[in-house]
Amino acid sequence: MAGLVRATHHLMPDERRQKRFASTPMLMMRKRAEFLAVQRGGVKRVSDAVVFQARRRPASGVSADTLRIGFTASRKIGNAVKRNRAKRRMRAWAQHYLHSHISGQIDIVMIARARILTMGWPAFVVSCNKAAQVLETQLQADRQNAKPSDRRPS
Repeated sequence: MAGLVRATHHLMPDERRQKRFASTPMLMMRKRAEFLAVQRGGVKRVSDAVVFQARRRPASGVSADTLRIGFTASRKIGNAVKRNRAKRRMRAWAQHYLHSHISGQIDIVMIARARILTMGWPAFVVSCNKAAQVLETQLQADRQNAKPSDRRPS
């Protein structure tokens, strides 16, 4: 079994970030300022297990079809073991399901809620899928309602 796991300790931090979501064009957000920018300038959707915050990212050095995603779990969730488990569940959902709901130049923050630890995986997936669909609708409406001066060139 150990031969199947690919070690990434020899990679630079940015390469590790890209390796984690190698099958999908996603990058991990790690800086507090990035999380706060999403909180300030985006839309919010609350599901049973996760709070989603998202915003359209202004033109930057990251390619246009790449999502940036961040995961967080506060001490309200529990001790470090519980917080890590919650973040692993969110990462697994994002890796497998997020791209089927949201695409484009978007930053997303997923914040764990206490229910994430007791919810079964199928119920968790359904809950997050519904929230992501509504979030995408909100992002589309937000883009259409933007003033022409606020819109990025297409």
